Amino acid sequence: MAGILKNGVWKVLTFLVSGSRYPSGIFEELGMSRKTVFRTVKVLKEAGLIDVFSSREERVGRPREYLSVTERGWRLLQFVEELKLHRIRSHFKKLVFGPGYSLLEYGVPLVNFNVEVFTEKEYETQKSFEEDIKVFVWRDEDVYRRCKISSFEPRIPLLSIEDTILGILLFMRNARYVEAIPTLIALNSGKIDFEYLFVKGKHYDLVEIIGAFLDIADYLNPCREIKRGSSPFRKARSYKTKQVFPSIKTGGRFSEALKETLGKFFDPIEVYSWYWNVEGLPALDEFIKFFETYR
Repeated sequence: MAGILKNGVWKVLTFLVSGSRYPSGIFEELGMSRKTVFRTVKVLKEAGLIDVFSSREERVGRPREYLSVTERGWRLLQFVEELKLHRIRSHFKKLVFGPGYSLLEYGVPLVNFNVEVFTEKEYETQKSFEEDIKVFVWRDEDVYRRCKISSFEPRIPLLSIEDTILGILLFMRNARYVEAIPTLIALNSGKIDFEYLFVKGKHYDLVEIIGAFLDIADYLNPCREIKRGSSPFRKARSYKTKQVFPSIKTGGRFSEALKETLGKFFDPIEVYSWYWNVEGLPALDEFIKFFETYR
């Protein structure tokens, strides 16, 4: 797939996001067969990247009609590359964003099952949930065997606390809503509405942890629509102004779990670097001071 990207797949993507038909001679110009071009388009669609890209463009005020076809193609290519280069553990790529990454890397559809489908689906039986999660875990039998979900009782987490929070931040950055939350809850506990994250013998209140990370995300990128409230399943509420939430302004109480999590696993410069291309990003020294309040 990397070779295809270098050989001009952005031209194919240009027509994909514009809804235009392929022009005469496009296959010859790209030096790719018709089969290769259509396969490339197919795997990007199945990875769900087109929808995520479109929603992000709309969110940052770049609706389709105001961009040329070529600009849309370039933006989509840059977005795909950004996902590929994002510093995130391969273990987490497999479990949560695996389908999209595998399609980009190998160009072979392993699943036609994306995050939105998984998070929005309601499960009436444990069996149906297991069937879907086995597909979602990239059909990695070794991972599934070690972390088998055999009942609705919490089992050994599929993801570490570090990978879980990395995932939350990744999806807050690239998804319109924090749709990863129910997925992460499911992957960590085997129960869609499980409210606690079991880490190293302790039960952490996932709602508290997520709420604080929403504070961080809003501080770094305030023009964002995010789910917020006492439960991660509350309806989305929009924050359009460059504000810092009251709990941060007043130095309010933060949970011990959160302090422990941030202090152990994250360096403020690393977190800051994830948002390097966000418009209106605060100065690094200012962010470090803000981050230190959570330690």
